[in-house]
Amino acid sequence: FSDSVITFTDTNGRLMALKPDVTLSIVKNGRDNPGQIRKVYYHENVYRVTSAEDGFREQTQVGVECMGSVDGACVAEVLKLAAESLKLCADEFVLEVSHLDILSSFVDGIAPDAATREAILHCAGEKNLHGIRRICRENGIAEGAEEPLIQLLSLYGTPKSVMPKIRQLAEVTPYSKSAAGAPVVIVPCYRRAPMYDTIDLSIATENMLLEITSLGLGAVWMGIAPIEERVQSVDSILGLGEDLHSFALVPVGYPAESRPQQDRFQEERIHWIG
Repeated sequence: FSDSVITFTDTNGRLMALKPDVTLSIVKNGRDNPGQIRKVYYHENVYRVTSAEDGFREQTQVGVECMGSVDGACVAEVLKLAAESLKLCADEFVLEVSHLDILSSFVDGIAPDAATREAILHCAGEKNLHGIRRICRENGIAEGAEEPLIQLLSLYGTPKSVMPKIRQLAEVTPYSKSAAGAPVVIVPCYRRAPMYDTIDLSIATENMLLEITSLGLGAVWMGIAPIEERVQSVDSILGLGEDLHSFALVPVGYPAESRPQQDRFQEERIHWIG
């Protein structure tokens, strides 16, 4: 982030900086009170380095921040506030919604170190898909491992254009009806080679489910592969092409109910040799 910060020396010789963003200051000076939600808003000028040599621009940044035990009601409140604010500016507007935790979990699954992670996230912020592939190759990440991330970044559209695809996905298998009502459906994908691709995707999907659970969300693994008919149906819906194939459906959302954890451990299944 330091590359985009404008710095200068004041008359006392102290190094000063023009604020490039408001969120960082709020987080830095905020207090974390367990069980509470802290809501703040801001309307300030910030200063960003431009692409032009020795150039910068001053712009107004308006926003709200919610910190602490943020729940679904808080998220809905912010979205409604954003929509109502945009409505005051123009009759026609687009409210884009994204979730950085989902993006981060995909990147964490392939990045071998913090530097590579930051480089991939930087490219993701610019929607630089070629840059992501280049970074993966330069850092020894297995070819094709980045494709789920690429697919995630490529997903975009209105509810009217996206929901029909989700409903189509729900019809692929009789066990995937809940996908139709899910706000997000992750589709892990694989290539035909190497031969251990389905094993790798099984491990990745399990890690994905663990991360989703740690975020307080709910998800379920709905099998697609190796049933060829299901694979072809999902591939056709998503337009994956010849080299990329769907492995599973993972609907993600807030759980509608809470169930006790099932203990499926059976000691008699363990056999000792020697």
